[in-house]
Amino acid sequence: MKKKSLKRKSFDLSKCKHLIGKAVVVRWNKPENDWNYFRLERIDDNSCCLSGMTDDNGVHHVGDFFRADEDEIRSIAERDC
Repeated sequence: MKKKSLKRKSFDLSKCKHLIGKAVVVRWNKPENDWNYFRLERIDDNSCCLSGMTDDNGVHHVGDFFRADEDEIRSIAERDC
């Protein structure tokens, strides 16, 4: 009997190009990556550039722009602002 692989499939950033420049909610594969509110700035191959945004409670993101690889991301959706 063949065992099923438990490895999670990588998220496909190419399907998010329509979200560039928009506010998004990012769900991460690792729970310790606890911030979810960003603007999707750019997509390059298997990574993207994000900038932190204020959450719904007015809490500000500490930091600036950073890169995230596809394998770090579970999902990206447009944020309702």
